[in-house]
Amino acid sequence: MSEADRSADDVLAGWDPAGPPPVLDGRAPFPTDTVVAVGAMITGMVAGLALGGRHPLVRAQVGGVLGLAGAIVARRMWRLPG
Repeated sequence: MSEADRSADDVLAGWDPAGPPPVLDGRAPFPTDTVVAVGAMITGMVAGLALGGRHPLVRAQVGGVLGLAGAIVARRMWRLPG
């Protein structure tokens, strides 16, 4: 089998063979998206409660949902190609 035939069947053709392999230590990566989502929800809830007025539970819920929606939009925008 020639070198051209082998490279056609190789699914990793074009990858840097000299690059170091990823370290597999059995741990999951840091959950950045989860931390951002929870932080945005808490911030939205606090902001909703700080506005004052009646129905603090409803304001906290709406603030949490709006904070989460803002975090989702921001995280998706960061991932958009250039």
